[in-house]
This record gives sequence, C-alpha cells and structure tokens, in this order.
Amino acid sequence: MRSFFTMMTCILATSLSASTSPDFEILCLPISLKTQMTEMGTWKPECPVDIDRLRLVKFIHYDFSGDQKHGEIVVLEAIAARVVNIFQALHGHQFPIAQAKTMEHYTALILKKCDCALA
Repeated sequence: MRSFFTMMTCILATSLSASTSPDFEILCLPISLKTQMTEMGTWKPECPVDIDRLRLVKFIHYDFSGDQKHGEIVVLEAIAARVVNIFQALHGHQFPIAQAKTMEHYTALILKKCDCALA
C-alpha cells in the first residue's frame, strides 16, 4: 500500500512540475539520491519525515558573475511548489545565488554536524 501511495504522489509531483518551465522542476527523489542521503546521514530512518515525502527541486539561478547556473535542493513535498515559485521570482529579478546544491555535495566534515532537524 505504501509503495502505491508513494508512486501516486510522485506522479502528482511530476505532473505539477510539468506545469512549470523545464528550468524549474519538482521531482521525486531518484533512488541514487535516496541512497546517498542514507549513506551520508543527511536522512536517517528515525527522521520525523519519511524520505518518500521529500522532493528534489531543480531550478536555474544567476550567480554573482551574472551567469545562469543550475541548482537543486531537497524539500518537503508540501512546500515544493512554493519553493519553485520563490526561485522563479528570484530568477526573474536576477537575484544572485552563489550555489544551490543538495547536502550530499558537501564534505563529510560538514555532514557530521547535521541532524534530522535539517531534513
């Protein structure tokens, strides 16, 4: 039953992202990212939010040199559409963002200090 619910929410998330620009997407977490998050400790089974309730938000943004870059962050499914709206507005104003990457891109030293409260 849970896998059916997960599949249906992922289909819904994908259809919601289809209504936005291809430069701004809401995706279910790929298995590879779920594995990385679990192995690196950015998500743990005891976290209050199930990993299947998280979404990968991909977007474009301007950096401090004025170049467009690709960014991605992991957020709770309930706020994913709002997060896309925020990044679309920031992009429209050419607001600079140094970088936007999932936590798995950062060093293990930083990750050691993280806990479930950040998920």
